[in-house]
Amino acid sequence: PIDDDLSYFQQPLPGNGQTPQAFIVQVGEQLAASMTTKEWTQIKLVKLIKNDLPGFLKPIFPYQLFTNKFDSDWHIASVLHESFHVFQAQQNYTRFENAEKLNSLHDLYPWNNPDFRHQWVEERKLLAKALKEPNEDRAKSLVIDWLTIRETRR
Repeated sequence: PIDDDLSYFQQPLPGNGQTPQAFIVQVGEQLAASMTTKEWTQIKLVKLIKNDLPGFLKPIFPYQLFTNKFDSDWHIASVLHESFHVFQAQQNYTRFENAEKLNSLHDLYPWNNPDFRHQWVEERKLLAKALKEPNEDRAKSLVIDWLTIRETRR
């Protein structure tokens, strides 16, 4: 039983059987950060690794070398990360929703194209240079260059 002065929320699972992982959920009228427990994250990680291992390695693989990386600090940072998505959605839900729809195109993104990756690295270097530039006019010019290169790559 729940005391009368306590609030209790339960998020119904979607009818398609999909279980929410780390993201935002609507609880009543509010949006909230959602994150699996630290323990479940570690269990899920072991399952994912096991699925990719040859059968003879499964019983002897040192899973804790990977799962120990996901400590309490990592878990707290992950909840904060998801909380930022809540903030984004509260500021402009339509933009947030549209950005999330683009995630379905993830597999079409040219992650492994060497030319694309080279351009992306050069973009990042230029942006880092702009951020470190003490002269404001020169920094603005570098940001404009960065935007131009970024737009060309896209």
